[in-house]
Amino acid sequence: MEATTLVSLRDEETKGHEKGPQRKYTRSDMEALRFVQPEYQLELFERVYWGLEPTVRLELDGIFVADSNKKKKRNRNRNKNKQRNRNNGGGDIASEEQLVAGTSNQSGMGENMQCEEDDISDDSYDGILKPAFLVEGEPDFESGPPVDGWEYLRRVRWEADQLPDVKVAKLNLNEINAEQTPYMPKIPDLPKCPTNLLPSKKWEDYFLNEFSELRKAFSQLSSSLDPSNSSPISKSSIEDQSLVAPTVATILNMDAVHRAATLRNYIDMAESLEKLSRHDCLWLFALCATVDMPLHADTCASLRCLLRKCLGILATKLEMDDEVAMLSVLVSICGKYFGQYDNTI
Repeated sequence: MEATTLVSLRDEETKGHEKGPQRKYTRSDMEALRFVQPEYQLELFERVYWGLEPTVRLELDGIFVADSNKKKKRNRNRNKNKQRNRNNGGGDIASEEQLVAGTSNQSGMGENMQCEEDDISDDSYDGILKPAFLVEGEPDFESGPPVDGWEYLRRVRWEADQLPDVKVAKLNLNEINAEQTPYMPKIPDLPKCPTNLLPSKKWEDYFLNEFSELRKAFSQLSSSLDPSNSSPISKSSIEDQSLVAPTVATILNMDAVHRAATLRNYIDMAESLEKLSRHDCLWLFALCATVDMPLHADTCASLRCLLRKCLGILATKLEMDDEVAMLSVLVSICGKYFGQYDNTI
């Protein structure tokens, strides 16, 4: 393959066209032709080059300049490494000198058509830094602000050339960590309740089973009805204590979205109270028994707040009373049935 010339290859391709199928060449075949008849290759390239539009030739010149700068930079790095090896008294200097000499002696068309597999990583890096517009000449800083886009690009390229290829920042992690804003706020632990006031496991299992059956019965009832003029109960109505005790008809008059909104409104009001009355607990129980699953994220957050509020009140109690019983019911619903014990930080 090394003895094959481009002229004979062209003649062979012409014959191939006349006969029908074309010949396919492997990568090794094409690489063997890189330095065969460089004068003829240059002649072919000039024919194509001067047949292009001026704007296309300008872009092509920019590619050649960037490719040439990349090779010069690589050669400078190799020279630095060679000098470092000499200073350290080691390294295969002779072989590296041959490599640098072989690279620097390749110019013109042969250099531009060379395919080097060891430049794959360089190409990916230079692909980001390769200039989109070719500018020539040095910037004129004495003329004041740039008067056109070309002068601006010259100054940008000049500033880029002053920067090192790699910049390593020295960070003091101790100072950064001290100024870092916490990603999540610190939420206090759940209040600890007296063990004698907590419901037993047997009672809790029985209650949660009855609560689940209640929800199923309401779901079957509400699915057969179409609530008309549905609207959530506002916070002002809740705070004015103008609501009567919750009835099935009242709850059925709200659709799923408005029931969840009313539950959130009631919990927001309950968080501002020092204690929960029987009227408040009845409404919270009724809304928890009728809210649709799966829960919205805002509703889950409200139930976590209700759980924390109930546990906070229970932690202040010393003996059993009606309020402890009602709060224990709400704690079992929020914490165990809706699973907010596991999700509370």
